[in-house]
Amino acid sequence: MRKVHELLARHNLSLDDVKGVPLEEGYAEDLTEASSRQLWQDHIWSAVAKLYFCRHFKRTGRSGIHHMVIGKPSNIAVVKYITAYLIRTGDALAKEAAAGHDSKQTFINSFRKGFACRIYGRVDEEIKNARAGKMTDSSTGRTLIVLPVYEKANRDIAGFLASHGMHPRDARSRLAISDRAGFVAGREAANTVSLATNAVGLAGVRQIAGQGGDGA
Repeated sequence: MRKVHELLARHNLSLDDVKGVPLEEGYAEDLTEASSRQLWQDHIWSAVAKLYFCRHFKRTGRSGIHHMVIGKPSNIAVVKYITAYLIRTGDALAKEAAAGHDSKQTFINSFRKGFACRIYGRVDEEIKNARAGKMTDSSTGRTLIVLPVYEKANRDIAGFLASHGMHPRDARSRLAISDRAGFVAGREAANTVSLATNAVGLAGVRQIAGQGGDGA
């Protein structure tokens, strides 16, 4: 995920460096159907959205419950791509780890929550490092100064919400843990999910971000 972060940071920096470019993306909202019973997924959506210069909220209406992501369309596309990968991975690891447990579903539910909480923590660490100037361009070795990009994204998203009269609620809620062992196992498993390599598959991200590179 770190490589994807670098690619998207470079993409957003290149856009911001060019003044008055007519191709500059505007901000938009994107809705994806959500489940009221899978609250662990909210933590992953929120973390990934924040990492890639977007914001994640939940919307409840007549049409049901939806994940709502606000950001530039290219960034939103990456958020959805990476989030889907992490949710699939967490779910698969939970089912694998639950084999042989008496209360299998309880273990799985707690595992997923532990996985999501740790992913959120790791992503938060990644953002802090990037904002502190600790992200480098792997092709040049130069530091990527992304703090202004994050600050601009936050301002632009706040402006988008205000201009549309939107007051969405924060998506994350407290997660109840029924199986402590499952929760701990989920956190440990999240540490094995690579945030530094091409684990998520960068072909689609290159197309989205308009970047090259070997994805190493």
